[in-house]
Amino acid sequence: MRRGCVALLLLLTGMCGRAETVVMAGTEWPPYMGATLPRQGAATAVVTAAFKAMDIDIRYDFLPWQRTVQDGTSNPKYAGYMPAYYSQSRALSGYISEKIAASRVGFAEQRAKPVFWSTARLLPSTRVGLVQGYVNTPEFDRRASDRNFSIDMAVSDENNLTKLAANRIDLALIDLYVFNYYLSHSASLGVNAKLLRFQGEVLDEKPVYIFFQKTPQGLRLRNLFNQGIAKINAQKVFDDVMAEMAPSSFTP
Repeated sequence: MRRGCVALLLLLTGMCGRAETVVMAGTEWPPYMGATLPRQGAATAVVTAAFKAMDIDIRYDFLPWQRTVQDGTSNPKYAGYMPAYYSQSRALSGYISEKIAASRVGFAEQRAKPVFWSTARLLPSTRVGLVQGYVNTPEFDRRASDRNFSIDMAVSDENNLTKLAANRIDLALIDLYVFNYYLSHSASLGVNAKLLRFQGEVLDEKPVYIFFQKTPQGLRLRNLFNQGIAKINAQKVFDDVMAEMAPSSFTP
C-alpha cells in the first residue's frame, strides 16, 4: 500500500511539473515561417522563445493560408494563427499579440520591364499580382481604389513570382525578405535575381502578429505570450535565425 502511494505521488508530481503545450495554426511563409526552415522560421523562433519564457511548449500545424485563418480562428484545437498582418476584421475576431516581426512590403518587377508608378496611378494595362487572402498595404489600396488596372490573384507568393517571371503579370506585391528568400530557393523557372528585382520603394512596413482565438483561453494565452516576449530579445532571436538560413540573402 505504501509503495502504491509513493508511486501515485511521483506520478502526480511529474504531471504537475509538465509544461503546458499549445498548438498554433501556421502557414508556409519563408523565411518568417516554414516547416523545414531552421527553427521553423525566424518569426516562429520568436514565438517559441516567448512561450518558453513562460514555461509553455508550442507546436505548429502548417496549413494553406486561408485554412490557417479559418481554423486558427474557430477550431478549438488551436490557440490562434500566425503570421498575420493587422486588419479590422481580424482584430474583431481575435486577440492581437505584441509584434513578432516587421514586414517591409513593396513591388517585385522584371528587370527588363520596369514599371514606373510612384508619381501617378498605374496604367490601365498594368497587371498586378496579389495573394489570395493577404491584407494589402494602405498605400496600395489607396492607389487601387479606382480599379483602373487589372488584379491577378495567386495562391502563394512563390506562385505570384512565377507568374511575374512568365510575364503573366507586371508587378507582384510582396515582402522584401520573402522575395529575397525565393530568389535563392525557388525551383520555379525564372524566379532568380537575373530576371527579377525588388523595386527601391518600400510601400509599407507592416507589423506581424499572432491572432489568438476570441475565447477566455485565447485571452489568457495572448496575455502570457505578451509577458513572455517582453522577457526576451525578440529582434536578436529573429536576426540570429535569419543569419542561420542565409547571411547574405536577407539584406534589406
